[in-house]
Amino acid sequence: MGAGSLAQYRDGEDLLGAQSESRHLSRGASLLDPIDTVQPRHYHLNTVLRGAFYRLGLFAASSPWLTFSIMFIAMGLLNIGWNNFEIETDPVRLWVAPNSESRQQKEFFDQNFGPFYRTEQIFLTSAPTLSSTNNSVSDSPTVREREPVLSWDHLKYWFNVEAEIRALRSYPNEYRLSDICFKPAGLRGACVVQSVAAWFDNDLDDYDEDTWAEHLVQCADSPVDCLPDFQQPLGPQYVLGGVPEDIEGRKQYLDAEALVVTYVVSDSLDKERQAMAMEWEQTLRAYLIKLSSEAPEHAGLEVAFSTGVSLEEEINKSTNTDIKVVVLSYLAMFFYVSLTLGSAPAGPEEDGMVSSLRRWARNLPSLFSGSRVASSSLSVDSRTIPSIFPHLPRSLFVGSKFTLGLFGISLVILSISSSVGLFSILGVKVTLIIAEVIPFLVLAVGVDNVFILVHELDRQNSLHGPNASLAPNAMGFHTPMSPAQSQRSPFDSSRDDSVDARSVPQYLVAEERVARTLAKMGPSILLSSITETVAFALGALVPMPAVRNFALYAAGSVLLNAILQVTVFVSALAIDLKRVEASPSHSDFSDVVCL
Repeated sequence: MGAGSLAQYRDGEDLLGAQSESRHLSRGASLLDPIDTVQPRHYHLNTVLRGAFYRLGLFAASSPWLTFSIMFIAMGLLNIGWNNFEIETDPVRLWVAPNSESRQQKEFFDQNFGPFYRTEQIFLTSAPTLSSTNNSVSDSPTVREREPVLSWDHLKYWFNVEAEIRALRSYPNEYRLSDICFKPAGLRGACVVQSVAAWFDNDLDDYDEDTWAEHLVQCADSPVDCLPDFQQPLGPQYVLGGVPEDIEGRKQYLDAEALVVTYVVSDSLDKERQAMAMEWEQTLRAYLIKLSSEAPEHAGLEVAFSTGVSLEEEINKSTNTDIKVVVLSYLAMFFYVSLTLGSAPAGPEEDGMVSSLRRWARNLPSLFSGSRVASSSLSVDSRTIPSIFPHLPRSLFVGSKFTLGLFGISLVILSISSSVGLFSILGVKVTLIIAEVIPFLVLAVGVDNVFILVHELDRQNSLHGPNASLAPNAMGFHTPMSPAQSQRSPFDSSRDDSVDARSVPQYLVAEERVARTLAKMGPSILLSSITETVAFALGALVPMPAVRNFALYAAGSVLLNAILQVTVFVSALAIDLKRVEASPSHSDFSDVVCL
């Protein structure tokens, strides 16, 4: 009954509609495939879109270099926006909406009273030592203990370090701590540095190994008697950490586990003043990184620190590390696309790549055993000696889509670059989430369309190419179906010979086949790309800047990638198809290549 129903549509209005459509297309080609003519429904929107994509594909295939020029000039103009490229790393501007009440209050405070200070903190602890645990079995180091950090040797070492920090000069402008620090008493005052050294006036010359401990305990008990140079009492809770207590609740300051040193740096809304502080902080950070690697060995101290630029530096460090992952993922996808896009089918006298490799592996031992094997897998120079390397079909290299796969991956990268340029022009800053996620996202979405177009073109070549499996009869029409073909499902896309061939010519030129490919797959690519673009664009309604910027960049990348694929990639398909068909091996697959 199903067959009878399909036959009615073949002989009825739908088939006539398909034939009438072909009269309005160039070269007598119908945009409806034979399987479409036996389907019970056709949608007007799909017909209109097929016609539009047919004309676009015909133009792109007939004038590939003009298409390249137009699209690459347009993408080049968008990439000029890279001159305005900026990365947003401020956590407040990333995660807090501009109209948030908390952010508005903070901005009001910053504009009227100045932003909060930039703090540089250093944490010192004694390097852990191994202690032995005595038991009946053996004495083995099982516990790592930390000794009190306060000692005469540690203080002498650290006072020298603080002197070096005060003398540090940034590169390239040679700013010092005194140029950017917070000074409560004005420009001629002293910098706020919260450290144990402040209780000793940053100098141990008046103290020795027997007197330093008594003075430190006195200053910790009564900070007002040991005012630092910035003339504000410095409580022990700001400079000592992990202070134990005795059974009577008294603080044992000499047994403190950590020293805390804090440098208070002035912040400003003035970008130049802020840049001065950041430049010195970067110099301090480099110095502390070197110090943290040397202190355990030289002084038995472990150094941990945090500077005003530490968060940004760590984020950038993480991003630079992830670049390798992005590159590896693109290389992996490139090889996958290049090796799986397909190649020309083997001829009747040619083995495929798998069978060639299998026969080579079977005959390879005879090369070392000294036997002689006569086989088509033998070398070209001698038919009696097995070849060391496998013989692979010439069609594998002629029909390979390796370069086409590379071109498709390049278009994905170009779409991302152009999207960044476009939104940089519009003043939308790039966030680190965009740099991390967008390359993977657009690659996953964009590669699908490459497979769709290439596989549909292969199907068109099998039907209308020079080596089509169905040969025309004397009247120029298809021969009747074979019994094996008649057993296929009428909904099988490979059964295009199930309809009267008068509506579809046997052979079409390369440009026509590429145009028909885009006409068949263009509506699906268009609708899916629009859906994805709109879905991402809706994310721009979220007030959180990180999410909004991500949504905008993703929507732009997906849209630009789809535009490049239905124009530039279609032109590349036509060029690659002509290259394959111009090769002598396209009609003669009997040759083999020895790698």
